[in-house]
Amino acid sequence: MLILNVNEREKAGPIKSNGAKLLLTSLTKNMSTLLKMVTLSASCFLFVLLLASSGNGLFFISYEKLVLKVEARDCHKVWTCKGQDRCWEDCKNRYSGKGLCDLYTAPPVPKQCFCAYKC
Repeated sequence: MLILNVNEREKAGPIKSNGAKLLLTSLTKNMSTLLKMVTLSASCFLFVLLLASSGNGLFFISYEKLVLKVEARDCHKVWTCKGQDRCWEDCKNRYSGKGLCDLYTAPPVPKQCFCAYKC
């Protein structure tokens, strides 16, 4: 019913809001269901991602590339580092090994070249 006049509006009585209330209840239920589905989907996705990546080391950081691997039958020599390239070359030429300079040292201590080679 379309009301054009204010007086007609007063005669019509209070506005019934059952339709709006029903719509709001329906929307609330739909949003709740949607939120549960999204939460479940996100949980399943994370679980699948964890299973798929546990063998590849996605969540577990591998330091193999940063740290010099050393076996029990390896020997070591240490001397003052005069640059990463020089450390690498000296270790390779002297001992046929792999040399690596310190990344961080305390101020009074000079950087050291660590050389690992087969005994």
